[in-house]
Amino acid sequence: GAAVICCNHVSFLDPIILMACVKRPIRFVMDHRIFKVPVLSLFFKMAGCIPIATAKEDPTIKREAFEKVAQALSKGELVCIFPEGGLTPDG
Repeated sequence: GAAVICCNHVSFLDPIILMACVKRPIRFVMDHRIFKVPVLSLFFKMAGCIPIATAKEDPTIKREAFEKVAQALSKGELVCIFPEGGLTPDG
């Protein structure tokens, strides 16, 4: 069924490691600026990543992210979020 995966983000390899360990597809919530990086953007879209921004930065992107997460969960999908919002040296 549906689940939210919430874990520390200490390396750019974290999503790859999670994908290797979990047999089901995972939809990652990620910073909208990284989501828009040329070339990588195509990969992120194909992987079903969900771009997010803070309400102060872009309330529309934030609202759409919450809607996409809710839709994914209602379909029984896995959604992963790194609550720090970026890499942290101490986990």
